Amino acid sequence: TPVATVDLVAHSMGGLIARSYLSGKRAGNVFDPPMNHRVRKLITIGTPHFGTFASPGLTSQQAAMLPTSAFIFNLATWNQDNDDLRGVDPLAILGWSEGDGDGLVSLLSASILSFHSDGERNRVLPYCHSASVCPPSRTPIAYIGTSNHDTWRLIRSFLADTRDWQG
Repeated sequence: TPVATVDLVAHSMGGLIARSYLSGKRAGNVFDPPMNHRVRKLITIGTPHFGTFASPGLTSQQAAMLPTSAFIFNLATWNQDNDDLRGVDPLAILGWSEGDGDGLVSLLSASILSFHSDGERNRVLPYCHSASVCPPSRTPIAYIGTSNHDTWRLIRSFLADTRDWQG
């Protein structure tokens, strides 16, 4: 049966793919947004909205996430130089492991402040990006093994429309 709305929860490049869907991104710099995207809420976890620096020997997907890539630029500017997430209710979960981010994505890049004027939509947690960049003693931000994981508590509260995610 058809559903009226869906909620999207995406990690890393998955958040860029969700934004691509909302914008109707096609090959090249062509955008054909769906009239009714049916997305109620979007949670991005460690998503490099403004790109990330990766190591040499990049795959085509990794190269698309560089801050200077056409993919990142086009997503940021497709809608009259603005991506407004098409009215979807957003939450960004940012990791802070050491330095300026989660070990792969900076806090600024993972932020959705430019998409949504409410700075409360960015939540910073003490986790690293993924097992490939986490030291053995640290937990990846999207590896949710228990109901006590901070990422899960934010997701559950935000999707259930409770205020727990705010505090």
